[in-house]
Amino acid sequence: AELDLRVPGDHNARNATAVLAAFHALGSDPATVARMLNEFAGVGRRFEYRGEARGVTFVDDYAHLPSEVATVVAAAAKGDWARVIAVFEPHRYTRIRDVGADFADSFLGAAVVVVAPLFAAGQAPIAGISSRTVSDAVRAANPELEVLDVADRRSLVDLLSTMLRPGDLCLTMNAGELTTLPHDMLTGGWADRPRGDAP
Repeated sequence: AELDLRVPGDHNARNATAVLAAFHALGSDPATVARMLNEFAGVGRRFEYRGEARGVTFVDDYAHLPSEVATVVAAAAKGDWARVIAVFEPHRYTRIRDVGADFADSFLGAAVVVVAPLFAAGQAPIAGISSRTVSDAVRAANPELEVLDVADRRSLVDLLSTMLRPGDLCLTMNAGELTTLPHDMLTGGWADRPRGDAP
């Protein structure tokens, strides 16, 4: 049986191999199981293709914990894009308080990391905790990595409008509102401009 998966990443390859082995142990035909695995196109919000415009591909993922972000960025880095632009929205004050420093190496493989404002999810602010908790940890651990902070959604759209270029993957990762960003970019006028136009 040969696996040729439609979903990217070593984690998906390992999962599919485990499924194939389990079904084989239960007596299923490996070629049949492999064919079904190869047809699996993934689920929403897990490396979900959201569209393409001006040579830029947009993918959205529910990743919001350090290990999830690291796995998704690693999968993206193995793709054939010229650059991975990782756009991350930290989620919940308590979570960032507890694991914010653990994001230090989660973005390795990205060319640029853009950190959006923290999505509170109904929580009250905690003094000293913000999206900068994440971006500062990444900068401290990887000073060669370009890490940018944005103050609000408008600033984020403006930044991406000037930054994105043909061959890029714009990878949004979040458990909050950032999931609508690809739609905004694809329908907000930026996608309709000729490639040579200024933003």
